[in-house]
Amino acid sequence: MEFNFSTCEHITFWRKRSNGVNNNYTLHDITIPRVQEIKYQGINLEHTICWNSNTDYVTGKAAGKVGFI
Repeated sequence: MEFNFSTCEHITFWRKRSNGVNNNYTLHDITIPRVQEIKYQGINLEHTICWNSNTDYVTGKAAGKVGFI
């Protein structure tokens, strides 16, 4: 299996306000970048297991559709 390293990223989830564990992952000597937020199957997931980002995204989309009507 081949990976497209330009689209690879990783996220670490934690519930505390600290930065959590800071692990660096590499594959074939290429470091995979760490992100604070990721979109997975249409849901925005934040590293702090908070739904604010997803709620803002969904309400923004809904407001746009209501404005269109």
